[in-house]
Amino acid sequence: MDDIKNEELTTSAPPVITFFKSALFQYLIPIPFLLWIIGINLFSSSISILPLKNHVSVVRQSDGIVPSDTVLTDNMTHIDSFQTTDSSIAITFILGNSIDYPYAGILFKTYKDSVDSTLLNLSQMDYIELDLAAIGGKREVNIYFSEFIDGYTSLKKEMSWRTFEYQLAAEESMKRYRIDLKEFKTNPWWFQKQAVPQQSIPKGSLKKVLNLVIENGNYETKGQPLSLKVQNIRFGRELKGVNTLFCILFVLFYVVVFLFRKFGLRKVMGPVVIPYRQLEITSYIDDDTKKIEAYVAVNYTDPELTVTKLCEDTGISHSKVQAILKKQFQLTFRQYLNKIKVHEAKRLLQETDRQVTDIAYRVGYKNVTHFNRIFKEMEGISPIQFRKST
Repeated sequence: MDDIKNEELTTSAPPVITFFKSALFQYLIPIPFLLWIIGINLFSSSISILPLKNHVSVVRQSDGIVPSDTVLTDNMTHIDSFQTTDSSIAITFILGNSIDYPYAGILFKTYKDSVDSTLLNLSQMDYIELDLAAIGGKREVNIYFSEFIDGYTSLKKEMSWRTFEYQLAAEESMKRYRIDLKEFKTNPWWFQKQAVPQQSIPKGSLKKVLNLVIENGNYETKGQPLSLKVQNIRFGRELKGVNTLFCILFVLFYVVVFLFRKFGLRKVMGPVVIPYRQLEITSYIDDDTKKIEAYVAVNYTDPELTVTKLCEDTGISHSKVQAILKKQFQLTFRQYLNKIKVHEAKRLLQETDRQVTDIAYRVGYKNVTHFNRIFKEMEGISPIQFRKST
């Protein structure tokens, strides 16, 4: 009987029916809702990109788009189709082998030849919302935008455009995504490419955004047709303050009504003490998280490890794996896997004299160039520089 605990359960009696039928209630109940609607209209704002606006133009972009006098080769990226309407954009392309990280995608431009009032002002925006489909199979899609910083950025030097990017795990079917703008980060390599110290670069405010780009995020999928379709792109602002005000007004409303009708309410019942034995049951998400962690911890060195293989071996659905990793670690599966690999690579660089190439293969990378790029993105320096610094 030691494991039997006494828990206090309290219940509250509802207001009497006459309260809901009273004229006072019927006259006052619309007031908070009316105030909320007024607040929404006063404080809500958004910036629409698609459907296309007059100040926004859309073009295709890829590493295969070259000057007209350049001879195209089969190993360059090809864009097979680029279909645009006022409400949707669709692009089909085949990634080539001419560079290590081929790309193709959709570019929304807000400028022509000069910086003017048509640039996007995202300083008051909190998120981007878009409908996106990665036709041909679920894969990673890169979304990024570039900012013009007064006193630093030059339109003629794209490397001076500060870029904020986010990698999205896109579904094959059309789905709406909402991404917090705080999730967009400037890649460390951008700071390294600048010819001045990082602290001397003016801090951006997102008041002058030059473009928005949606392109492939998988560089390994070469030589086969890939498609992206996007529609209904907009930047918006969270109405947390308005919603909070509404909640306060709603509570105040019922407090006033209670004071008027307190003699028409029944008293709250006292606590009821009920002894019972609590069940020792963990949440499903805890069990699945442990399965994922244990599986990846053992198999991360397998260069063929994918989220699909993890799902097949653990019995956890693809969407659930992504949801758990996002909730528990704020990472996609690929980011989670790379984090483990790079962490182990750092240990081997410090504790052994193995070559970088050998370490890359040992932790599960098939390509040392790809390993170097991932390592530098995460640590800000190359593996060789890391070894020297430690």
